[in-house]
Amino acid sequence: MQSNRDSLEADILEGTPHPRFSSKLIGHEKAFQAFIKSHIGGRLHHAWILSGKKGIGKATLAWKILTELSNEANATQDCDNSKVL
Repeated sequence: MQSNRDSLEADILEGTPHPRFSSKLIGHEKAFQAFIKSHIGGRLHHAWILSGKKGIGKATLAWKILTELSNEANATQDCDNSKVL
């Protein structure tokens, strides 16, 4: 029987932690670097398709990208706030 948490977490693969808790990105380092390089260079496309077999790390890649962009946004916001002070 699925718990309430599991039914809300579509990206969980049975027997593994949720991708947001993964400490390593395995096998998608080039894709991650390509995304970040595109973002930094101002050439980030409006949509990226992450496809492949179940369990290869698509959701983990997405979470790592989200984390990187969130950290960058927080750092930028902190810098902007320090100018006001």
